[in-house]
Amino acid sequence: MSCRTLLFPLFVALASCAGRERPPAAMVRAGHAASELPWIVDDAPRAFAEAARAKKPVFVDVWATWCHTCVAMRSFVLNDPRVLARANDAIWLALDADRPENAAFFTEHPAPALPTFFVFDGGAARSQAGASLPREMWIGGLEAEDVLSLVGGGRGGDPRVAAQTKLQLAGDFPGCVKAAVLPGTAGDESHDQWGTLILRATALSCAGESATLAAQRAHLASETEMAILAALSQPEEEVRAHVDDLSSAYEALTEGTDGAERLRHARAWCTFLEGRAAKATSAGERAVFDPHRLLAYLAVGTPERALPMLEQSRKDFPDDFNPPARLARALEGLGRTDEALVAVDEALLRVYGPRTLRIYEIKANILRRRGDVGGEARVLDAAVARAKEIPLTPSARRTLDAMIQRRASLPRL
Repeated sequence: MSCRTLLFPLFVALASCAGRERPPAAMVRAGHAASELPWIVDDAPRAFAEAARAKKPVFVDVWATWCHTCVAMRSFVLNDPRVLARANDAIWLALDADRPENAAFFTEHPAPALPTFFVFDGGAARSQAGASLPREMWIGGLEAEDVLSLVGGGRGGDPRVAAQTKLQLAGDFPGCVKAAVLPGTAGDESHDQWGTLILRATALSCAGESATLAAQRAHLASETEMAILAALSQPEEEVRAHVDDLSSAYEALTEGTDGAERLRHARAWCTFLEGRAAKATSAGERAVFDPHRLLAYLAVGTPERALPMLEQSRKDFPDDFNPPARLARALEGLGRTDEALVAVDEALLRVYGPRTLRIYEIKANILRRRGDVGGEARVLDAAVARAKEIPLTPSARRTLDAMIQRRASLPRL
């Protein structure tokens, strides 16, 4: 399962966040499925000590609360009964990428995207796998294969998907597009529907990143739409396992088209997500769809449709900064800026790590909408000052640079 259109680089150099308390366990667990593996949360020393005593490998899930792919993996892949049946085969460690206490692990074992998974055997890193790998890498042939070898990059995945991911991360957008139109990609019966979906949607996203590829967008959009329809015709068990791939493909299709086509695709995206959310069996599983539903509703121009789900998530996960942050975006879209400021301030009280800058950015946007230039400038100043206390990912660094430029365009206070 992958979020191919939204890849989140993982920081490799962290520092402590002085004076920042660790949020309650309820927040850390918000992204975990109700029926799940026996995770050790944010305690690598304990996990490796237990593994040494039990002579078991350690499986590490590097994730973040705001990463929808990470949460989807927990809800629809890692809680698969066939994986749960192997719970005693390993020590299972979940590490929040934004936590300063996990600094030592990430310094020694950097990862290119979220989520990333490691398998350690005897204390040494045996293998590593990113979220870009198709679900068949995880579940396919589990009856005959050890789940750890599958997770660690065993047989079963389409190598073209992994190759395309590297091109996308490297900024080689022409190469990324070309990777989806290699001989055998289309019309190859041996090529599974999910690999085709990922390849085409990622190519469409890459085409949107380069002006020289603009002429190919219409063709890539058509291919992506056909891949979505083909994937939706698969058995329910497969569709459920690939909801994140499908939603990301709809996102790429929406962002890769304009005008009436964009609106048509955004509406289809909304319908798909609402249908999947209606089938959720727990609050956590339902909340998996919150971030993409918000994006889809914003694309359609009906952010008010996001309010009930976000208010529910706000109640279900009272220590999580994500629901109020998303609620603030929806309320801003409706022009309800007073309520949006209350929500974003609630998020700022709970947020930690590099994601903090994104919450400040949301608040600055709300104040700009209100015409409060002074307030916007003060928030940007506060964000720049706070950034000195936060270990920054490459993505957070780009956010900070944009905020610095934005502040420079505003009057001095």
